[in-house]
Amino acid sequence: DKYFFLLILLSFVLLASVARYAVRTYKIPEWDEQHYMRMTTEFYRMVKDSPSFETPYKMLQVVPFRQPGYPLLILPFLLIFGLSNSYFWGIFTNGLLYIASIFGIYFLARNFMSKQASFMASFIFATYGWTLLHLHLTYSETATSAFAILAILFLIKSESFQNKKYSILFGVFLGLGLLVKWITGVFVFGPLLFVLYQVFKKRLF
Repeated sequence: DKYFFLLILLSFVLLASVARYAVRTYKIPEWDEQHYMRMTTEFYRMVKDSPSFETPYKMLQVVPFRQPGYPLLILPFLLIFGLSNSYFWGIFTNGLLYIASIFGIYFLARNFMSKQASFMASFIFATYGWTLLHLHLTYSETATSAFAILAILFLIKSESFQNKKYSILFGVFLGLGLLVKWITGVFVFGPLLFVLYQVFKKRLF
């Protein structure tokens, strides 16, 4: 499949570009980036220094008006590589999530369009200015996009909740998306409402 190969090639180029930017940038975290990076580094200290049954509760109190999902995605990299390059790993995590969105859009579009049109949909997303801007910031928008796209993909694959595996995957990715940002539910609500309508209309219980 040449279009799938092109997506892999595009993903490597994007990830290399993001890694290069993260290594060479002298930009310091600003605005919401400060909240998310503070949460990530505090989560690291809690898990590394004094983990306990109260740790999840303490994590929620670090920045109580921000959800913990996105910092938790960065945390595994810090546990492996330490705090010295935490901003790099935040942006690198965004790169991985961006690639997940690109492939998610391709497979989502394949349910409705040709391979060529699906590839173009992924390519347009991958090169769109606003999404590229957020890719280079440690904001939760890139993670929100990835989980919303994957949740909708698995919702379609669930065949109106008749396929157990994809139904479970839909629930998992919707839950992860809500853990990152509540607005994930808004993006998924329309497709979910349509699928539930089909379930009741066709009595697919």
